[in-house]
Amino acid sequence: MRRQTTTWTGAALTGALGGIVGAWVMTRFHVALYGRGVTGTREPQSHRPVDGGRHDPATKAADEVVTALTSAPLDEREKRAAGPIVHYAFGASAGALYGVLAHRWPTVAGGWGVPYGLAVWLVADETALPLLGLADGPRAYPWTTHAEMLAAHAVFGSATHVAMTALQQRASQPA
Repeated sequence: MRRQTTTWTGAALTGALGGIVGAWVMTRFHVALYGRGVTGTREPQSHRPVDGGRHDPATKAADEVVTALTSAPLDEREKRAAGPIVHYAFGASAGALYGVLAHRWPTVAGGWGVPYGLAVWLVADETALPLLGLADGPRAYPWTTHAEMLAAHAVFGSATHVAMTALQQRASQPA
């Protein structure tokens, strides 16, 4: 007997898990670029300070949300933990959306997830982060940073796709 995994909730769950894997692989991609001297930092742009400050967009977002809810900002120890949590939560959310979209419109999964990763780069990194005040505008970064982030998001999309597909195949194997 085969287990059914074609529900949108199953697609969202496997996509979310794939997105966590994708975010991890994307971070490792940045570390590999740094180790080869391609970038000037070992952290991805999402972990780099913005606005001349000491905190990256994910940490800044976490601090702003917590402050709005509790009227008390995060302390430095909490900020160090919050940034990666937000980074991976965003990866999971983007992956869940990918899973649902690919379930509803299978052509979305074309290109091994690379086009989706590029769309995430355009919508999140290049547009939403600056509009929300969580990152400087695109003109504040050199073209090499944009190229690095474009490639990193292609890696994110591909890793998300591969992990999601593997999970879906595993779930549909005979019990």
